[in-house]
This record gives sequence, structure tokens and C-alpha cells, in this order.
Amino acid sequence: MHPPVLFFLVCPDSPKLDRYDWLVNILLQLMPAVPSIYCWAGGQVLQAHINEYLWSNSSYFIPHSVGPVRPGIAEITIGDNHHEALKTKCVINASQQPLPMAIFSEKTSPECFEWVSPDAKDLLRSRFKSYQNQGFKPKALEFTPNVSL
Repeated sequence: MHPPVLFFLVCPDSPKLDRYDWLVNILLQLMPAVPSIYCWAGGQVLQAHINEYLWSNSSYFIPHSVGPVRPGIAEITIGDNHHEALKTKCVINASQQPLPMAIFSEKTSPECFEWVSPDAKDLLRSRFKSYQNQGFKPKALEFTPNVSL
């Protein structure tokens, strides 16, 4: 049984934030509820950008690492290895592509979150339909960012 793919949909009056600010907002809101999150980057270039961005901001700290998941440690792991993603309870797709189907092939698949920035509604529709065409029943969630970051 596949877990639902959940989309964060932003409020229409949400402020303009760059892609990394949206990701930080999502991570900060999920972290208290989900101690181990895999941030799917889809490649080393995006992994490096996300890692640098998370270390560069002094107004918050998000514990994270790049590479293998470290069991028992509450942190965000940034990577693109579906075997590692399966070791967590939650996967957030930060890449520009749908998640690989291998993440959904295991009995213990994590909950997966898809999101796109609010100015990319065509991409959101495309991804939503792509998952539907593969037999998923994606659910929509409203997400409002914390603009004080």
C-alpha cells in the first residue's frame, strides 16, 4: 500500500519567499512532530546548495547532515539515496522532479511531502497529475509560512 503524497499548498496572499525560505519554513514546522526527516535533493548540486543555505542563516538552526541517515539522531538528512530515505518517517522532495518510485515500493514507506513554490502552479498541477496517473491518491494540505524568519 502506498502512503499518500501530501502537497503543501500556500495561501494565495502568501508573501514572496525564495525556494530555500519555503523549504526552511516546511522543515521548521515539521521538525517538532517528525524527528527524522529526509530532504530529497535529487543530486549533489542541490544537496550542496541546501546544506550551505541551512548553515548560512544565523536566525535559526536546523540540525542536518548530508549523506547517510544517522539512526537515533533527530535531524534533517539531505541526500538522494532512496535506501536512506526509507530509514526515515518523512521525505520532503526539494528537487524539481517527482520522487523516485523506489521510495514507495517498500512496506514501510515514509510519508512523503511534495511542494513547489507558489509561483509554480503549473508544476504543481503536473506533479499532482503524474502521481495520480501512477495510482496515488495525493492529498492537498494548506501551508502558511512563518514570514518572520
